[in-house]
Amino acid sequence: MLDDDESVLEYTSLALETGNFEAVSFSHPHDALNAIQVEAFDLAILDINMPEMNGLQVLARIRAVQPNLPVIMISGRHDAATAIQSFRLGAVDYLEKPASVLQIRDAAQKAFVNSRTVATNTSSEK
Repeated sequence: MLDDDESVLEYTSLALETGNFEAVSFSHPHDALNAIQVEAFDLAILDINMPEMNGLQVLARIRAVQPNLPVIMISGRHDAATAIQSFRLGAVDYLEKPASVLQIRDAAQKAFVNSRTVATNTSSEK
């Protein structure tokens, strides 16, 4: 989870943990990108509007390192163009803040299950 707002990180981490996900939080994009290069994650949730680097830029960099990592984008601003751009860059879902615990948990579960299904199908085709 990457968000520059600590309260959002805490809330989202709690929502994920109630869904039996282990959450790792970052408040700086560079810290998250460094971690993604050395650790294996099952899912990423990125805030779009951050001061140092926006979530779309982070998503593009993640795609270069882990092209199959499911990424959920989250934003406090409803912007259809940004949502479309998120999907074009490979996001699997787009949530608007404030997202409920149920919305976060369901989006994470769906992304996780779908990524496992794709990985299983890809490995069985070889």
